[in-house]
Amino acid sequence: MAVLGLFFALLDSLSKAVDTLINKSIMRTRSAGEHAVLRIIFVIPLLFIASLFNWSFSWGCVAYLIVYGLLEAANILFHQLAVKRSNPLHIELISKSKVLFAMAMAFVLSIDTLSLGSVIGIIVFVVGAVLTINYQSRGDERTDTVGIVMETVSVLARTFKPFVLKTCVQRELISNETMAFLSMVVALVALVVAFRPRIAVKEVPVKQYFLQAAVVAAGMLLSGWAVIYANIVIVNAIASTSVIFVMLISALCFKKRYPAVTVAGCLLSVTGLAVSVIF
Repeated sequence: MAVLGLFFALLDSLSKAVDTLINKSIMRTRSAGEHAVLRIIFVIPLLFIASLFNWSFSWGCVAYLIVYGLLEAANILFHQLAVKRSNPLHIELISKSKVLFAMAMAFVLSIDTLSLGSVIGIIVFVVGAVLTINYQSRGDERTDTVGIVMETVSVLARTFKPFVLKTCVQRELISNETMAFLSMVVALVALVVAFRPRIAVKEVPVKQYFLQAAVVAAGMLLSGWAVIYANIVIVNAIASTSVIFVMLISALCFKKRYPAVTVAGCLLSVTGLAVSVIF
């Protein structure tokens, strides 16, 4: 089952890369608050359909559900704010710091254990990520301090989410599919109350949002299945390959060219991930 979880994590990383690139396109014409609300509105029906196939809910998980939903709202909002003013590749790299947060939490809460090889692999990954983010081509969009802070807040929210989900599922309080659906409802209510966005319905790019909703829904379900079946820290490490997917998609679809140092850093990161999983 652990291998299945790692496979889900790899697919989740691909969905995160596609989501980031779609986000950058949509966010050029939308405020972060409005986009966050629209993003949730379009994804809720898809998650509702998924929840019907494996509905499981106990009132004992309500507190966990609210916390998970608020973390989801913070994750979505601050990620949009970061994407709006930052380089997509940099955002993906910054988001990978959740591996370190997850490793620390797993150790403190004694939820998962790590071998020496896993720790070494994760450290190698981080070195590769730092190497990558410090080099970029001329003319690339820069990532300022505010963008880094915004993404870091989003990362912290994402780091806590899998621990809440895994606890609920292990106690048989709720299923992954039900949590994904209901947490988005909680997130939507929180963001609407906080921002009360005025949405010009006729100007909403429906096709783009439906495409993104499919990617987001798939990513949420895959992420949930991954942490249920495998070690949370290793899942986070595998999911970090999304930065590689961002580079590949940008190069193949948008003819983007990256300097050799950036490519070397990414390859080093992949090596670190391989070490963490194998050992």
